[in-house]
Amino acid sequence: MFRYAAIIVLAALACAQEPAEKPPAEVDEALRARMQEFYHYFETQEYRKAEKLIAEDSQDFFYNHNKPHYLSTSIQSIKYFDHFTRATAVILCEQYIMMPGFAGKPMKVPTTSTWKIVDGQWFWYVDPTESRRTPWGVMAERPNNTPAQPAALPPIPTTAGFALNLVKVESKAIELKPDSSIQVTFSNTARGIMNVSVQDLPQGVEAEFNHQQLNIGDKALLTVKTGKNPRSGKILVKVMPTSETIVIALTVK
Repeated sequence: MFRYAAIIVLAALACAQEPAEKPPAEVDEALRARMQEFYHYFETQEYRKAEKLIAEDSQDFFYNHNKPHYLSTSIQSIKYFDHFTRATAVILCEQYIMMPGFAGKPMKVPTTSTWKIVDGQWFWYVDPTESRRTPWGVMAERPNNTPAQPAALPPIPTTAGFALNLVKVESKAIELKPDSSIQVTFSNTARGIMNVSVQDLPQGVEAEFNHQQLNIGDKALLTVKTGKNPRSGKILVKVMPTSETIVIALTVK
């Protein structure tokens, strides 16, 4: 959770999961309230106040790691386990990323968050195995206080592009006649949840997704319709949380 920027993005995308079975309302409400309070302290930088929401077996981990400052946070999804006594959530955290291409610009990063019920209350915790997990494998334990080594680490990306182009479009150029329509498929190849939305259209053209949230491996259909007097131009689709724009060139025959 508290790693360098490049590792944060990759690990979050790798760990994001689709929502599971619907929990009892009171269980879900209690967890959301605890998470909102927990991440509020990362926005106000009052980290010590978050201690009361941390499981006892994870407090050393929390104390010994850097605490990021989030500009804003929102709960994106929750998956429950073990009869709704444990949960993994994806939190969209807006923060400044210290890496090429992002300096000085905030980015909304999906971040994993694990919770468990202790004595009837939800507490944030870190699984010992998950705390050693990296995008390239699980780091070995540290026998006799020797440093742990990750398995087969490739070079860490040095450009912003490693997190982009994860939502694919089947065609970036389409042709339509007046009063006609076409469907364009978008595919999510990221290992996390992505969102798409139409940002701009040529005059006389409509476009709508059948759903905007793309889960892992999911696809969405963009239906493009032309009116009686449409104009050629560009259809702009926004992808979040990477904030990139996909451009589809529309030619009216």
